[in-house]
Amino acid sequence: MKKVLILIILSLFSFNLSYAIERGFLPVAKVSSELYLLDYKSIKAGDNDKIKYIQLISFKKEQETSNGKKYYSIQMYMEAKCALNMIKPYILQYYDVKMEDGNVMKGNIVRTADFAGDWITPKKGTAYDVVMKEACQTWLLEKRKTISLEDYNSFLSTADKIKEFTKRKKLLDSGQITQKEFDEWLKNLKKN
Repeated sequence: MKKVLILIILSLFSFNLSYAIERGFLPVAKVSSELYLLDYKSIKAGDNDKIKYIQLISFKKEQETSNGKKYYSIQMYMEAKCALNMIKPYILQYYDVKMEDGNVMKGNIVRTADFAGDWITPKKGTAYDVVMKEACQTWLLEKRKTISLEDYNSFLSTADKIKEFTKRKKLLDSGQITQKEFDEWLKNLKKN
């Protein structure tokens, strides 16, 4: 009976260990007392032109959730629209330990929450921006390996046009260019 119990315990331990090894968290950005890690193995295509990835933030100081739970790390399941530089978390998991090494198997989840907010554009140079760009670049490099050069170049061209359209639209909305200038630029874009 003891042998059976020992085998069960060992198999559970090896399952947990293999799960932790399957993750690929590496540090990507550091902001004062926060370390941002990206799970490179989680990066994959999402719906339409989105990608999905998991990021982990480890805090030096204890944090508190909106319902009073204490935590040191947060694992965020993210979606990104790479061409538009937009992100949106969809699941948040708060942990009671620091996870600078990316091992989410140590510690306990103190809260899990679904995110119901809108897409955001992280400010350039912030940790969220750095992690998103790293995930997008990694995904693009992987995508390049699986599609033809023509399709890849077409994809990049479309992404560049979306970025330029977004930039011009912001200029129009802020009054820095006129509607006529915007329409003329758009007409030229359609010709190309």
